[in-house]
Parts: sequence; C-alpha cells; structure tokens
Amino acid sequence: MRKRQASQRGFTLVELMISLTLFSFAIAGVLAVAVSMAQGYREQRQVVETEGAARGALDLVSDAVRGASPGVSDSAVVSSEVTPLSPNPHIKIGKIQDTSSSLAACPEGAFRVWNATGLGGSDELEIVYASGGIVTTLRSTWDSTTNTSITVPPEGAANLAAGDKLLLTDGTNGHLVAVTSVNTTSGVIGLASPQCTVTYPGTPYGMGALVLRAMRARFYVGAFDGIASVLLMDPDSDGPLAAEPLADHVEDMQIAVGVDIDANKTIDATEWLYSGVAGTPSSVLVPPATPSAPLLRAVRITLVTRSATKLAAGTATVGRPLIEDHAAGSADTYRRRLLSTTVEIRNLGGSP
Repeated sequence: MRKRQASQRGFTLVELMISLTLFSFAIAGVLAVAVSMAQGYREQRQVVETEGAARGALDLVSDAVRGASPGVSDSAVVSSEVTPLSPNPHIKIGKIQDTSSSLAACPEGAFRVWNATGLGGSDELEIVYASGGIVTTLRSTWDSTTNTSITVPPEGAANLAAGDKLLLTDGTNGHLVAVTSVNTTSGVIGLASPQCTVTYPGTPYGMGALVLRAMRARFYVGAFDGIASVLLMDPDSDGPLAAEPLADHVEDMQIAVGVDIDANKTIDATEWLYSGVAGTPSSVLVPPATPSAPLLRAVRITLVTRSATKLAAGTATVGRPLIEDHAAGSADTYRRRLLSTTVEIRNLGGSP
C-alpha cells in the first residue's frame, strides 16, 4: 500500500520574509506618526508657554499705560520730532519731570515713545505711573530753595521707605523726587538733591498738594541672559537699577500713538502715529507752531513672540509679520504669535 504524503504546514522562508517586511513597514509608519505627533505637541507647548508669558507681560504694560500720569491730567503733546537728538524721544506727552535723572536736563513727559530705535527696529516706551496706590498730601513747601525734604502726615509716611520715588503734583505739573529717609513720627521725608536741571512750577507745591508713590519705567526689547530677544522693564529708566525680564522670546514691540490731530474727539485711521497707514504724519505740530497742542487719546501696543526653537525639518515660509510701521522680516522656520491691545489712559483729560 502506498504511503500518503503529508501536507506542508506553517510559513515558508519566503512567506516569512515577506510578512516581516510588511510588518516593518507598518511599525515604521506608526512610529513616524508618533514622532510627528510628539514633535507637534512639543512645538505647540513651546508656543503656548511663550504666548502665555507674553500675554502676562502685555497685561502689565497695558496696566501701566492705563495708569500713566497719575494726578496730572495733561494729555497735550509736549514735543513731536521725526529725528530727535539722543536721548530725546520721538514723542512725549504730559508735564512730569524726573529730578533724580542723571541726564543734564531733567527728562519731561509722563508718556514717551522712541520709534524703531530698539533691538531689530522695535519701539521703546517710557511711562510715569502710580506704584502701589500710596497717596498722601504735602504739609510743607517744595520749590527751588526747599527741595531736599518735605513733610507729610505721619500716617502717609508710614507707607513709604528710602529708595521710593514720589510724584509731587498740583494737578497741572508734576515732579518725581527720590526718597532718602523717612521719619514716620514727624512725617518728614528726606529727598535726594536734584541731579539734573529742574524746571520748577510757577507756584511752589504747598499745603495740600498731592504726593503719590510712582515709577518712571522703560519697556523695550533686548538681549538678556543668553536669550536674544526678551521684553525688558527698566524700573528707573536711566537710573542705576538693572533692567528686569518680563517675557522671553518677544521678538518685536510696536507702539502706535492715537493723537487727536483734528480735535474731533475721535482717532481717525491717519491719526495713529507710527502705524504705517498711508497719510499718517511722522510728527505733529505743538505750540508755538500751533495755537493748541493735539491731545493723546489712546495707545495701541503690539507684541510678536516666537517659539524658542525652530520647527524640526521645517521649510522657511513665514517670517516676522508686518506690524504698524515695522516691515516684515525674512522667512524662517519659527512659529509666532501676535498679541495686541488698545488702551485709553484714564488719567489724561484727552482720553474719554
């Protein structure tokens, strides 16, 4: 009787190799998708973190702008120049002088903007604003002969300390002074002698004049601690204190200044100085060239942030965007976010 041949079982070597090859392709596809998703999530987290830091910084800057010029409701443009001499700004608003500045002439203005003078063509902003809500009144006189001390109520002195800056104001003019000592019993506040040429008010600040704790801070984009572009705040502008970082990887800050040139109590598209809109003047006339100075009504602040690292294997297609009068940058492989806010300055008479 003839033996029956057993049938083959399992895979042949060729079938096994084909199966392994197909399985490898499937695994490679899954891994590629996983790597791509992980990279995308990582880049998105970087952008979200960068945007979150910049959003907090923008809130801080906009709050400072909103509270600019405390106690001095003068929104008139004091000077406006196309090419100002250093260290003068392109535009300054308000009549507040800082007597502790190291400059020859005490810098004037509660709100000052330097257009396209910062890192990479960014703008710079300087503001005098209230610090901490500390308000009291004078019980003495401050003028050119008695400028190294003032007296305030003892309960007002209790909230002050050496190193503070105070804003003395009669509602029309204001002067920043530096505190050197505080006597909480008598209310006598020692002041640093003026370091620059002061323009004193026609009528000395006397009994009842407001005294507020204030800051003159400067906001700009610069390098810090190895990071190429950081939004910085200098808490005493041209003073000895070092600048402090507010947000990393802020590539650009642009400031558009809404000035009511035609005095119709609204801001037209061509009245946003430094916005780049066709027909917008580069400067505005101020007295004595014109009978009355135009008034500041609003400020638009725009920040551009970018991711900390470039896109992995990305193609350079989009760069820093066109913002206000600052031209767009060249294409690269960074992700960016744009944050903007418009602020009315509540203390100024020209702002509704």
